[in-house]
Amino acid sequence: MNKTTKTWLLGALLAVFALSAAAADVPVKSAWMVPPPAIDGAPTDWLNPGYVNVAGGDVGYAFANDAKNLYVLLVIRDPKAKSTIDKTGVTLYFDEAKKNKAYGILFHKVMIKPDEYIARLEKQGPVSDEIKAQIKSKPGYYLYAHEVKGASPEGAPAPDSPVQLPVYKIGTQGPMLVYEFLIPLERPASTQAGLASAPGKTIFVGLEYGGMTPDMARANARATGSANIAGGDNINNVVGSTGNKASAKKYIFWSQVQLASE
Repeated sequence: MNKTTKTWLLGALLAVFALSAAAADVPVKSAWMVPPPAIDGAPTDWLNPGYVNVAGGDVGYAFANDAKNLYVLLVIRDPKAKSTIDKTGVTLYFDEAKKNKAYGILFHKVMIKPDEYIARLEKQGPVSDEIKAQIKSKPGYYLYAHEVKGASPEGAPAPDSPVQLPVYKIGTQGPMLVYEFLIPLERPASTQAGLASAPGKTIFVGLEYGGMTPDMARANARATGSANIAGGDNINNVVGSTGNKASAKKYIFWSQVQLASE
């Protein structure tokens, strides 16, 4: 493939962001996707995704589903629009009736110690001494984790049988940063991650990332001598120690999503 062809293909991919999926008062349609996309941080198996174009075209996202799961594709076109996503992770909020942050799922990378990594592997089967030694040769490992935010303490008890857990991966496509998410439509218990929805239904989905983490805000306070930085959203309005406020911008995008049915 020559340079001209590569440039044309990349330009065609980026041009998709020039199209908004729908007007603000019209639900975004999720595409029926069977077989499901591979959750690998690559958008190549998303055929003609109906991108929602936001942040001036610097960010786009799309939805697909099958009978069991919702799939979300997030593509950040401009590196400046990444903000602090590596540190804050991405939170997806879900509600049946309105824009509501009462329940969400935080997707983020966490560092685990070698012994914890070995313990996780041993739950799947025996781990040889050689493999354990290799694992312990490094100080830690990143794990693609999820965390339920705002789960009610009441609700149905946890099911006895295993359930599908949310999954996400991060990748790159040229200059673009790509996130792929899988979220189960079923939510058997209030402490578990899922949508409690079904094909054909309409839900509100919020996508949030960036801004300052509490640790970043405290570090900024020490660096600037500020002593009155409060928690909550206030910490996202503090200029970083470099003086670049834009680098800590918080993004949140909402869509009313019409889940596809077969």
